[in-house]
Amino acid sequence: MSDPDLTVYAARVGMAVPGAIDLPALQRLHQAHVGAIAFENLDVQWRRPIRIDVASVCAKLLGAARGGYCYEQNTLFREVLRARGVAVTTREARVRSGATSRRARTHMTLVATVDGADYVCDVGFGAYAPLQPVPLSGEPSVQHGWVYRVRPEGSLLVLQWQRNGAWQDLYAIEPGEPGDVDFEMANWYTSTWPQSGFVQTMTAQRATPETRFTLRNYTLTEDSRDASFVRTLHRDEIVPVLRKVFGLDVPSAARFRALDADA
Repeated sequence: MSDPDLTVYAARVGMAVPGAIDLPALQRLHQAHVGAIAFENLDVQWRRPIRIDVASVCAKLLGAARGGYCYEQNTLFREVLRARGVAVTTREARVRSGATSRRARTHMTLVATVDGADYVCDVGFGAYAPLQPVPLSGEPSVQHGWVYRVRPEGSLLVLQWQRNGAWQDLYAIEPGEPGDVDFEMANWYTSTWPQSGFVQTMTAQRATPETRFTLRNYTLTEDSRDASFVRTLHRDEIVPVLRKVFGLDVPSAARFRALDADA
């Protein structure tokens, strides 16, 4: 990324990108990103192609001040880190959260090496993304009361978080670094397959240290460490919530394929 891109990124997430990234800087930058740039699939809902090359991602998330999902969010974060000399690899993962069967490798996450240690960095997992990097060492990472860890499972690395006193799997990271073509195919499948959750469900999500905000079709959930509040929205509330809660400049007359028969 160029210096102008990094300047725009800094304005977008609300903090300057340090010239050198140590662990405290990485933690602050990761948390700033997930709090500022919403996870969302609105282009899928508007039947627009999702382009995940670096130029397209920067144009959308920085130039147009939009959000995106894992392929877009983590591509942007990877390029920010690489611009500061951080060693970062992209990895494929199978989402386990809420799964009743084995899912395809449709999630993109990152592994970054900082201060001689490896960390899972993921700004593209929506409301339940880690606020900060999680060490691959297996040591629990306490993040404003939310707790994450990575545990080995054969050749896999499983990201977990602690809920209601128990560890729950979020996703399983596959070994090795795939090529760009693998993510291109997974992105196409995710955004176009008729049975894809991103086709069938309109969503926007955002994580802060205090609250995780999730909108899925008409259901808005505010999940804090102590309680969850769930509300069913009316159709005319959708766009105002996308604007106010998720910071997305959505047209007043916007239609969504999961909500509107004529979209």
